Amino acid sequence: MTALIAVGLIHGEGFHTTPQTSPLAPSVQTPEASKSTGRLLERVRELKTEVQEWRRRAEVAEARAEERRRAFDALQIANETECMALRMLTGQSSHITQAPATPQPVRPIPTAEPETSPEPVAPVAPPEPRRGFFSRIFSA
Repeated sequence: MTALIAVGLIHGEGFHTTPQTSPLAPSVQTPEASKSTGRLLERVRELKTEVQEWRRRAEVAEARAEERRRAFDALQIANETECMALRMLTGQSSHITQAPATPQPVRPIPTAEPETSPEPVAPVAPPEPRRGFFSRIFSA
């Protein structure tokens, strides 16, 4: 204990080389230092006001985000409900199935026809070349 008092760690007792000043005692400032302090205090007030404004904006943004999340959840539930109702009405299952294969057309079974000798076929004349639109209109 005596060592702490001697070093000056316990105030009010022991050896002191410098006079003790009360921390509550007003310090003497020069006019230039007081102007600088005034400007700094004003800047601190401005920054505090700015911080409050940004906090308010952050709270508003969080509230809007929460509102949008709830609206999105409601829309998602409504969409799922509509899909379920549509499946019930149309009788479709919830999973996608492949389209059923189209049945092959039924071909008539050929019956045995009596064989006849092939008759000579008369030559067919080639079809007349097709005429244009205007020539058909004006030639009539």
